Amino acid sequence: MGGLTAQHADGFVRPAPANATTALSCNWIQEEAAAVLLIVSTASDADVTAGVAGLGAQGYECQAAEDFGAQYCVKAGGTAETEDVVVARDGVWIYLETVNINARAWLSEISSQIFD
Repeated sequence: MGGLTAQHADGFVRPAPANATTALSCNWIQEEAAAVLLIVSTASDADVTAGVAGLGAQGYECQAAEDFGAQYCVKAGGTAETEDVVVARDGVWIYLETVNINARAWLSEISSQIFD
């Protein structure tokens, strides 16, 4: 992905619903300059719904995404250089963390493919 090197993302601590199973995880890095961490997990609809409800206590602000009908949650207090995002719907939980790179369009594309 654009000058970034891919690594497996097992072991990263991130918000996830109870009983989540990782379906896909990858971490792209460019030395110490930029990074994108993507983890896609599955869980029951009830666990995903409860997980979204608990994100507020972890500093996330959630709203319905207009383009793919999921909950779109961003961790408050992020900077222009860093961002933590959760997109959740129908038993699927997508976690994206970025450093010094804007991956929102890529996240939207992935989410649309998963949820359509």
